[in-house]
Amino acid sequence: MAGVLSSSSSHGNAMKSNPNLGHTRSLNDFLPNELISLTFEYLFYDSEEEFELGEPTPIDTLLLVCKRWYNIALTNTLLWSRIEIFVKDVLEIDSWTSYAASRIRRSGSSQLLDVTFETAWNLEFPKDKVAHYAAAEVLLQTLSGPYGETSTRWKSVTVNVTRGFAMADSISKLLSFPTPHLEALSVSGFYDVSGPITLPNPPSLRLLNLTFCRLNRFPNTRAVTHMELATDDITFWDMGAIAEAGLLQSLSLDCWHEYALLPARYPFLRSLHLRGRVGSRSIIDISAPNLEELTLQVDDSEGYSNVIQCPGLDLRRLRYAHIGWPHRIDNASIELYLQPVREFLNLATGLRTLELEHRPMATLVFKLLTTHCRHLFQEHTLILQLDEEAVELGHGEKRLESLDDLRVRAECEPLGDATWEDIYRELASCLEF
Repeated sequence: MAGVLSSSSSHGNAMKSNPNLGHTRSLNDFLPNELISLTFEYLFYDSEEEFELGEPTPIDTLLLVCKRWYNIALTNTLLWSRIEIFVKDVLEIDSWTSYAASRIRRSGSSQLLDVTFETAWNLEFPKDKVAHYAAAEVLLQTLSGPYGETSTRWKSVTVNVTRGFAMADSISKLLSFPTPHLEALSVSGFYDVSGPITLPNPPSLRLLNLTFCRLNRFPNTRAVTHMELATDDITFWDMGAIAEAGLLQSLSLDCWHEYALLPARYPFLRSLHLRGRVGSRSIIDISAPNLEELTLQVDDSEGYSNVIQCPGLDLRRLRYAHIGWPHRIDNASIELYLQPVREFLNLATGLRTLELEHRPMATLVFKLLTTHCRHLFQEHTLILQLDEEAVELGHGEKRLESLDDLRVRAECEPLGDATWEDIYRELASCLEF
């Protein structure tokens, strides 16, 4: 933008050599307001709104250049439609309220808004400071409007609060107003509410992300295309709403307890991410015939078997897989993972990229690819990824060479001629809880 709006040196030199040409003018003087305003929008989309409270944002700096830029920026309501609040200390709340009110005022009366409200993990509300609670109430009312008049303009909302915020009930009220234009909703961290939360029910919601929330019900999911759910209490998952999300393109489920999705068909689902426990009934009744990407981070080897046995998933269609186990492991032996992972590789013959979560899983997969599964992926290219390193799996005699190359680049010992007994010994400690 600086290059476009800076003075032209050659133009200035010509002015100096010929006084009859008049005074020097910058290129900025010749640009129409509409073009300058469009350039500001590029800055808006490219800039990150994270900033220190009290310092100007990249958009705010436009107001300081000249009166013309000031007027152009204030008339473009899009530039003020992003409101991002990150409360680190209760003493900041009044300042954040002023910031939010200014943004909402400058965005006009009809511009849709992207709102983020987050609190620091260590934020604490002194119990004897009633004024802080009152100030927080004012901030939340500013974001929604006293009667929800501002929430009707929300396009996206992200709310991520910690236990220290101690005002989950007020947040629940913030989210209770009608949001007819809401397309993206992300809510996280409602531990201490007095009762389950009722979320807005927008008709055109596309993205839904719910993490550790006590919910009365899910919002309308019939138009949702991307859903991420994480919980430590399965009773707050609305299984009916998950089943009704027939337009899903991506689904992520993170749960350490037994759950069972209701029978449902997801013809547009391309990406599935499963983390935690995948029981025998978890996904057995769903169908995703066009699945192309699968991430498995399951807490025992049976999780792999349960995915393999799901009749509604055609693993042969997979083009990308990310496999591993999270830190929590219930099984005590690497041998229990061997057969399920072997079966998975034998079924996922269409893979083009295989990302391995960590070195233990990589060791297991690499050994399989040089023994029981050495016949796989000989006819097309497979990219293996480990610790941000990647290599093309070699064919024939070059296979072991390519695997050892990736292990060395990922700072692992070469596989070489290690036996399965060597593998079990190396990985035994990696499976401890």
